[in-house]
Amino acid sequence: FVAMVDQDVQQIRHDYLEHRTICELGCGTGLAGMAALILGNSTTAGNTTTGLQQQHVLFTDNDVESLELCQSNCRLNGRLMVEHQYSHQVVACGDPTTYPPSTTSTDGSSSSTLVDTILATDVLYDIAMIPSLLQTAVALLKSNGHVLLSHVPRFYLPAVQVEAVV
Repeated sequence: FVAMVDQDVQQIRHDYLEHRTICELGCGTGLAGMAALILGNSTTAGNTTTGLQQQHVLFTDNDVESLELCQSNCRLNGRLMVEHQYSHQVVACGDPTTYPPSTTSTDGSSSSTLVDTILATDVLYDIAMIPSLLQTAVALLKSNGHVLLSHVPRFYLPAVQVEAVV
């Protein structure tokens, strides 16, 4: 079983993390993005191969306090992460005015596709958020990119039941 899990982790590392630009949408504490950065770097440490894209994680959240917490967590884990390999930006899903600026490729063309992989962990608090999350992912993702979405369903009591409990 352990060998199977290790093989899966190695495949995820290779396919989605190594030499990739990654955006963590709704980063909160930044745990998923930091894990991706550390995991992606663990096989490239000391690798001087030229021509390979440097890994970079863009941590995003629409909540400034959450983004500040993520920045603090990145600083506290500094010995595991290289500072120029990550950045932080306020991004509100569904609001293009908050998206990172377009990039310009070497041929001079402008593109709004910025990242190879989008991480979105525990960001679906309401089913109504899905369209804006998808709009944002499409705007930020390269045409051959990937979205890794992790969701833990929440159990909510109707307001009437909550009032009865209180």
